[in-house]
Amino acid sequence: MELQPWKESRIAPRCIESAMSPTTQLHAPIRIRLCLPSELWNQLLAAALSATPGLQVVPGTGGVPASAEVLLTAVPQDYSGWTRLGQWCQRAGARVLVLGENRPALAARALRAGACGYLDWESPLPLLVKAIRSVHAGELWADRKVALTVMHPAGGGTANKLTPRELSVLEALTQGKRNKEIAAQLAISETTVKSHLNRAFQKLHVSDRLEAALYVARYGLE
Repeated sequence: MELQPWKESRIAPRCIESAMSPTTQLHAPIRIRLCLPSELWNQLLAAALSATPGLQVVPGTGGVPASAEVLLTAVPQDYSGWTRLGQWCQRAGARVLVLGENRPALAARALRAGACGYLDWESPLPLLVKAIRSVHAGELWADRKVALTVMHPAGGGTANKLTPRELSVLEALTQGKRNKEIAAQLAISETTVKSHLNRAFQKLHVSDRLEAALYVARYGLE
């Protein structure tokens, strides 16, 4: 699977909403938390990444500490694992990079769960480092075909079918705002926000917030 970073667009997905300032990126190391299923893997990767300039491994393996900027984890093996991955991806400031088999279906599912990147287990260390830096910089690291699969776009121009209110709600969503924040911004109820989002998802042929954000990042709202 040929992997390359998916560059940030004018309206960005939620995973890049809290990108660090350029000044901070120049001087501070990227803080990484490892949450892999094997302690040996955690130790080996911690040693390799800690020896890489500009990277710092945050101690521990449980959950996502506030100090971590990138979470490196393995593709889930069961329902509870996928649920946990989704929870990690929802944490403000946490950019999740998933390692797994070279299977597009798994990569697509990880991206739908909210991960900012997916990388083959067999990838060399330099490519892993590049993926970490790309995800931290606000890019979506994934095979381009997988990203398009996640979006399931019906093609450009579909956004023209959206109502002005649906467009406003979608734009707020792609800025990383939650339903409560969108409701306050537009002076409507959270229930109304959900209704607008559901109708917009149907028109764009997407199934969730991430797919909608990816669609908008590629096609825009005009």
